Amino acid sequence: MTNKYLEKIAAEKKKSNTHLGAAIVSSTVGSIVGGGAIEAARRPVVKHVIGKASQGHSDSGADLGTIKKFMKDNDLHKSTTFNTRRHSIDTNSAKGLIGQVFKAHTENGAHAHAPAFVPSKVVGGKKNFVVGVRGQGHPIKNHDITMHELGHAKDFKSFGKLKTALSLGRSPIVSGAATIAALSNDKTRDYAPAVAAVPGAMMLRDEAAANYHAYKGIKAHKGAAAANKFVKKLLPSQMGAYAIAAAAPVAGAYIAKKIMDKWHPKKDK
Repeated sequence: MTNKYLEKIAAEKKKSNTHLGAAIVSSTVGSIVGGGAIEAARRPVVKHVIGKASQGHSDSGADLGTIKKFMKDNDLHKSTTFNTRRHSIDTNSAKGLIGQVFKAHTENGAHAHAPAFVPSKVVGGKKNFVVGVRGQGHPIKNHDITMHELGHAKDFKSFGKLKTALSLGRSPIVSGAATIAALSNDKTRDYAPAVAAVPGAMMLRDEAAANYHAYKGIKAHKGAAAANKFVKKLLPSQMGAYAIAAAAPVAGAYIAKKIMDKWHPKKDK
Protein backbone atom coordinates (compact mmCIF):
# COMPACT_ATOMS: atom_id res chain seq x y z
CA MET A 1 0.00 0.00 0.00
CA THR A 2 1.42 3.38 -0.99
CA ASN A 3 1.13 6.65 0.82
CA LYS A 4 -0.22 9.18 -1.71
CA TYR A 5 0.77 12.11 0.52
CA LEU A 6 4.42 10.99 0.57
CA GLU A 7 4.28 10.33 -3.16
CA LYS A 8 3.03 13.87 -3.72
CA ILE A 9 5.85 15.33 -1.60
CA ALA A 10 8.40 13.24 -3.52
CA ALA A 11 6.96 14.39 -6.85
CA GLU A 12 7.07 18.04 -5.80
CA LYS A 13 10.64 17.64 -4.58
CA LYS A 14 11.65 16.04 -7.88
CA LYS A 15 9.97 18.87 -9.77
CA SER A 16 11.74 21.44 -7.61
CA ASN A 17 15.12 19.82 -8.21
CA THR A 18 14.49 19.67 -11.94
CA HIS A 19 13.59 23.36 -11.99
CA LEU A 20 16.70 24.27 -10.02
CA GLY A 21 18.97 22.43 -12.41
CA ALA A 22 17.24 24.01 -15.39
CA ALA A 23 17.51 27.44 -13.75
CA ILE A 24 21.26 27.03 -13.30
CA VAL A 25 21.72 25.97 -16.92
CA SER A 26 19.44 28.69 -18.33
CA SER A 27 21.14 31.33 -16.18
CA THR A 28 24.54 30.24 -17.44
CA VAL A 29 23.38 30.34 -21.06
CA GLY A 30 21.76 33.74 -20.50
CA SER A 31 24.93 35.15 -18.99
CA ILE A 32 27.06 33.90 -21.87
CA VAL A 33 24.72 35.07 -24.62
CA GLY A 34 23.25 38.25 -23.17
CA GLY A 35 26.14 39.28 -20.94
CA GLY A 36 28.70 38.48 -23.61
CA ALA A 37 26.98 40.59 -26.23
CA ILE A 38 26.63 43.54 -23.88
CA GLU A 39 30.24 43.25 -22.70
CA ALA A 40 31.34 43.42 -26.32
CA ALA A 41 29.37 46.65 -26.69
CA ARG A 42 30.75 48.04 -23.44
CA ARG A 43 34.42 47.43 -24.20
CA PRO A 44 34.98 50.35 -26.61
CA VAL A 45 33.06 52.70 -24.31
CA VAL A 46 35.28 51.75 -21.35
CA LYS A 47 38.36 52.19 -23.51
CA HIS A 48 37.14 55.67 -24.40
CA VAL A 49 36.60 56.57 -20.71
CA ILE A 50 40.02 55.24 -19.67
CA GLY A 51 41.51 57.22 -22.54
CA LYS A 52 40.04 60.39 -21.05
CA ALA A 53 41.97 59.70 -17.85
CA SER A 54 45.27 60.21 -19.63
CA GLN A 55 44.23 63.46 -21.32
CA GLY A 56 45.78 66.69 -20.13
CA HIS A 57 44.43 68.92 -17.36
CA SER A 58 43.39 71.56 -19.89
CA ASP A 59 40.60 69.21 -20.94
CA SER A 60 39.21 69.11 -17.40
CA GLY A 61 36.71 71.36 -15.67
CA ALA A 62 38.62 70.80 -12.41
CA ASP A 63 42.23 71.62 -11.56
CA LEU A 64 44.63 70.82 -8.74
CA GLY A 65 43.23 73.68 -6.68
CA THR A 66 39.75 72.19 -7.02
CA ILE A 67 40.99 68.90 -5.61
CA LYS A 68 42.74 70.57 -2.68
CA LYS A 69 39.67 72.67 -1.86
CA PHE A 70 37.37 69.65 -2.08
CA MET A 71 39.64 67.64 0.20
CA LYS A 72 39.76 70.50 2.70
CA ASP A 73 36.06 71.39 2.59
CA ASN A 74 35.05 67.79 3.23
CA ASP A 75 37.85 66.97 5.66
CA LEU A 76 38.93 64.02 3.51
CA HIS A 77 42.62 64.13 4.43
CA LYS A 78 41.85 62.18 7.59
CA SER A 79 40.06 59.35 5.79
CA THR A 80 41.47 59.22 2.24
CA THR A 81 44.91 59.04 0.65
CA PHE A 82 46.22 59.06 -2.93
CA ASN A 83 49.52 57.53 -1.91
CA THR A 84 49.72 53.87 -2.93
CA ARG A 85 53.48 53.54 -2.56
CA ARG A 86 54.67 50.65 -0.43
CA HIS A 87 55.30 52.62 2.77
CA SER A 88 51.82 54.17 2.57
CA ILE A 89 50.19 50.81 1.99
CA ASP A 90 52.15 49.31 4.88
CA THR A 91 50.92 52.13 7.11
CA ASN A 92 47.30 52.28 6.00
CA SER A 93 46.30 48.82 4.79
CA ALA A 94 45.89 45.40 6.31
CA LYS A 95 48.72 42.97 6.84
CA GLY A 96 48.41 39.37 5.80
CA LEU A 97 46.68 37.98 2.71
CA ILE A 98 44.28 40.87 2.00
CA GLY A 99 47.04 43.44 2.34
CA GLN A 100 49.34 41.44 0.08
CA VAL A 101 46.64 41.20 -2.60
CA PHE A 102 46.09 44.95 -2.48
CA LYS A 103 49.84 45.61 -2.68
CA ALA A 104 50.13 43.37 -5.71
CA HIS A 105 47.25 45.18 -7.41
CA THR A 106 48.60 48.66 -6.84
CA GLU A 107 52.22 47.81 -7.59
CA ASN A 108 51.60 45.58 -10.61
CA GLY A 109 49.00 47.79 -12.19
CA ALA A 110 45.61 46.08 -11.86
CA HIS A 111 44.28 49.09 -9.98
CA ALA A 112 47.02 51.56 -10.92
CA HIS A 113 45.95 51.53 -14.56
CA ALA A 114 42.25 51.87 -13.71
CA PRO A 115 41.32 54.84 -11.51
CA ALA A 116 39.31 53.63 -8.54
CA PHE A 117 38.16 54.45 -5.03
CA VAL A 118 38.98 51.62 -2.63
CA PRO A 119 37.31 51.85 0.80
CA SER A 120 39.54 51.10 3.76
CA LYS A 121 37.20 48.28 4.78
CA VAL A 122 38.11 46.41 1.59
CA VAL A 123 41.74 46.16 2.69
CA GLY A 124 41.05 46.41 6.41
CA GLY A 125 43.16 49.52 6.76
CA LYS A 126 43.04 52.98 8.29
CA LYS A 127 42.44 55.06 5.17
CA ASN A 128 40.54 54.83 1.91
CA PHE A 129 42.65 54.83 -1.26
CA VAL A 130 42.15 56.70 -4.51
CA VAL A 131 44.38 54.62 -6.75
CA GLY A 132 45.69 55.54 -10.16
CA VAL A 133 46.79 59.05 -9.13
CA ARG A 134 50.13 58.37 -7.51
CA GLY A 135 52.52 55.46 -7.58
CA GLN A 136 53.61 53.25 -10.45
CA GLY A 137 51.74 53.44 -13.73
CA HIS A 138 49.37 56.23 -12.71
CA PRO A 139 47.32 57.37 -15.72
CA ILE A 140 45.18 60.15 -14.27
CA LYS A 141 46.01 63.46 -15.88
CA ASN A 142 42.37 64.48 -16.04
CA HIS A 143 41.35 66.11 -12.75
CA ASP A 144 37.64 65.55 -13.48
CA ILE A 145 38.21 61.83 -13.03
CA THR A 146 40.13 62.45 -9.83
CA MET A 147 37.19 64.52 -8.60
CA HIS A 148 34.82 61.68 -9.46
CA GLU A 149 36.84 59.29 -7.29
CA LEU A 150 36.89 61.86 -4.49
CA GLY A 151 33.12 62.09 -4.90
CA HIS A 152 33.05 58.42 -3.92
CA ALA A 153 35.14 59.27 -0.86
CA LYS A 154 32.67 61.96 0.22
CA ASP A 155 29.71 59.67 -0.38
CA PHE A 156 31.39 56.88 1.58
CA LYS A 157 32.05 59.27 4.43
CA SER A 158 28.32 59.98 4.66
CA PHE A 159 26.91 56.53 3.89
CA GLY A 160 29.83 54.18 4.43
CA LYS A 161 28.19 52.04 7.10
CA LEU A 162 25.03 51.61 5.05
CA LYS A 163 26.97 50.86 1.86
CA THR A 164 29.11 48.30 3.69
CA ALA A 165 25.98 46.66 5.08
CA LEU A 166 24.46 46.48 1.59
CA SER A 167 27.66 45.33 -0.10
CA LEU A 168 26.70 41.65 0.20
CA GLY A 169 23.70 42.28 -2.05
CA ARG A 170 26.03 43.61 -4.75
CA SER A 171 28.14 40.46 -4.73
CA PRO A 172 27.91 38.65 -8.10
CA ILE A 173 27.69 35.34 -6.23
CA VAL A 174 24.79 36.47 -4.03
CA SER A 175 22.89 38.28 -6.79
CA GLY A 176 23.46 35.36 -9.17
CA ALA A 177 22.13 32.88 -6.61
CA ALA A 178 19.08 35.08 -5.99
CA THR A 179 18.38 35.26 -9.73
CA ILE A 180 18.66 31.47 -10.06
CA ALA A 181 16.33 31.01 -7.09
CA ALA A 182 13.77 33.29 -8.74
CA LEU A 183 14.06 31.40 -12.04
CA SER A 184 13.59 28.02 -10.38
CA ASN A 185 10.15 28.84 -9.02
CA ASP A 186 7.14 29.29 -11.31
CA LYS A 187 5.69 31.93 -9.00
CA THR A 188 8.81 34.13 -9.01
CA ARG A 189 10.25 33.46 -12.47
CA ASP A 190 8.86 36.67 -13.95
CA TYR A 191 10.74 38.68 -11.33
CA ALA A 192 14.17 37.25 -12.17
CA PRO A 193 15.22 40.21 -14.39
CA ALA A 194 14.20 42.63 -11.62
CA VAL A 195 16.22 40.64 -9.08
CA ALA A 196 19.22 40.71 -11.43
CA ALA A 197 18.83 44.50 -11.80
CA VAL A 198 19.34 45.28 -8.09
CA PRO A 199 23.19 45.28 -7.98
CA GLY A 200 23.37 47.41 -11.13
CA ALA A 201 20.88 49.89 -9.71
CA MET A 202 22.98 50.20 -6.56
CA MET A 203 26.11 50.73 -8.65
CA LEU A 204 24.46 53.43 -10.75
CA ARG A 205 23.29 55.18 -7.60
CA ASP A 206 26.87 55.21 -6.25
CA GLU A 207 28.36 56.48 -9.51
CA ALA A 208 25.70 59.18 -9.89
CA ALA A 209 26.30 60.30 -6.29
CA ALA A 210 30.06 60.52 -6.89
CA ASN A 211 29.46 62.66 -9.98
CA TYR A 212 27.03 64.88 -8.08
CA HIS A 213 29.59 65.56 -5.35
CA ALA A 214 32.29 66.18 -7.97
CA TYR A 215 30.04 68.59 -9.85
CA LYS A 216 29.24 70.53 -6.68
CA GLY A 217 32.92 70.64 -5.75
CA ILE A 218 34.00 71.93 -9.15
CA LYS A 219 31.23 74.52 -9.18
CA ALA A 220 32.18 75.75 -5.70
CA HIS A 221 35.79 76.30 -6.78
CA LYS A 222 35.66 77.28 -10.45
CA GLY A 223 32.05 78.16 -11.17
CA ALA A 224 29.19 76.80 -13.26
CA ALA A 225 31.05 76.87 -16.59
CA ALA A 226 33.77 74.51 -15.33
CA ALA A 227 31.20 72.27 -13.65
CA ASN A 228 29.21 72.08 -16.89
CA LYS A 229 32.39 71.19 -18.76
CA PHE A 230 32.80 68.26 -16.37
CA VAL A 231 29.25 67.13 -17.14
CA LYS A 232 29.58 67.53 -20.91
CA LYS A 233 32.99 65.97 -21.43
CA LEU A 234 33.01 63.10 -18.94
CA LEU A 235 29.54 62.00 -17.91
CA PRO A 236 27.94 60.76 -21.16
CA SER A 237 30.58 58.11 -21.88
CA GLN A 238 31.32 57.38 -18.23
CA MET A 239 27.72 56.83 -17.12
CA GLY A 240 27.04 55.10 -20.43
CA ALA A 241 29.68 52.51 -19.61
CA TYR A 242 28.17 51.94 -16.16
CA ALA A 243 24.65 51.70 -17.59
CA ILE A 244 25.76 49.08 -20.10
CA ALA A 245 27.45 47.10 -17.33
CA ALA A 246 24.28 47.26 -15.23
CA ALA A 247 22.24 45.97 -18.18
CA ALA A 248 24.31 42.82 -18.69
CA PRO A 249 22.91 40.68 -15.81
CA VAL A 250 19.38 41.89 -16.59
CA ALA A 251 19.72 40.77 -20.21
CA GLY A 252 21.12 37.45 -19.04
CA ALA A 253 18.22 36.92 -16.63
CA TYR A 254 15.67 37.85 -19.33
CA ILE A 255 17.13 35.29 -21.73
CA ALA A 256 17.23 32.71 -18.92
CA LYS A 257 13.55 33.38 -18.17
CA LYS A 258 12.62 32.82 -21.82
CA ILE A 259 14.53 29.53 -21.78
CA MET A 260 12.73 28.45 -18.60
CA ASP A 261 9.39 29.35 -20.16
CA LYS A 262 10.21 26.94 -23.00
CA TRP A 263 11.49 24.16 -20.79
CA HIS A 264 8.90 24.46 -18.02
CA PRO A 265 5.78 26.25 -19.27
CA LYS A 266 3.59 27.54 -16.49
CA LYS A 267 0.31 25.71 -16.04
CA ASP A 268 -2.79 27.78 -16.60
CA LYS A 269 -4.73 28.31 -13.40
